[in-house]
Amino acid sequence: MNYKTKVIVNPYSAFGKTYKRWNQIKEVLYSIFKDIKYEFTEAPGHAVEITRESIKKGFEHILGVGGDGTFNEIVNGYIVNDRPLNKEAFLSIFPSGKGNDFLRTIKDHMKFKNWKQLFKDDNKRNIDVGKIETDKGVSYFVNVSSFGFSGDVVKNVLELREKIKYGFVYFLGALKALGSYAAQPVKIIADGNNIFSGNMMVGAVCNGRYFGGKMKVAPDARIDDGLFDLLVLKEVSKFELFKKLIKIYSGSHINDREVMMIRAKQVIVEPLKKEDNILIEYDGELGKILPVKFSLIPSVVKIKD
Repeated sequence: MNYKTKVIVNPYSAFGKTYKRWNQIKEVLYSIFKDIKYEFTEAPGHAVEITRESIKKGFEHILGVGGDGTFNEIVNGYIVNDRPLNKEAFLSIFPSGKGNDFLRTIKDHMKFKNWKQLFKDDNKRNIDVGKIETDKGVSYFVNVSSFGFSGDVVKNVLELREKIKYGFVYFLGALKALGSYAAQPVKIIADGNNIFSGNMMVGAVCNGRYFGGKMKVAPDARIDDGLFDLLVLKEVSKFELFKKLIKIYSGSHINDREVMMIRAKQVIVEPLKKEDNILIEYDGELGKILPVKFSLIPSVVKIKD
């Protein structure tokens, strides 16, 4: 493929496995793309800077090697003031992360017998992106942003993964959060309508279908339909919450009476108690706290499908 391609490699992704297998990945990429320059990220946020600099220098294709967090940074570098730096430039991801949930939405399955299958076609399309606005600033997400219990899980995972270098760190993070979490009182406004006011366990504003590593939180979500799929899990016991978490893997949770799901273009979430610090996460990264406004920006990012 004759695109001027910048490859942004997160060597720390997949608990450092990306660095160890980079030579193997590089060999595959050089066999597919004729014009490649690559750069390793050195710290959180570095991929944002590399993306912006690369597009300004004329790179047509930004390819991330890593997971959902790496691709999130690339998207946040690609968009400035709700618009792409260059609408002709496009993005793609080579999966080398812990969850790869966003790619799971794009592809029907994740077991590739040959890595070249990811890039065998030259198909591109424009997809939607979510915008997050808090009193601390603006950021973008391409997959899922959630709040409440899931925010606590991500906080725990970030603390635990310094000591535990295996995939079950997510499960341990959830168990730790489950032990101390209590339902939080919030008010949720969707497209100007007050749809919920009361105690909830978790809320998720979904562009993609999966989060938390294969958890099918929004089975019917689409990344190009101009709408969020909003999930709200109302107050339940901790035992019921645990059972719901298991059901999310199959997507069967959406039929439960404690689960509310609607579609909207804008979602505003406010804590009913100002002293509550309800955490937000987006694409597996820890964000700020409520209140927050989520807005969908349609067809703003061009990706290689």
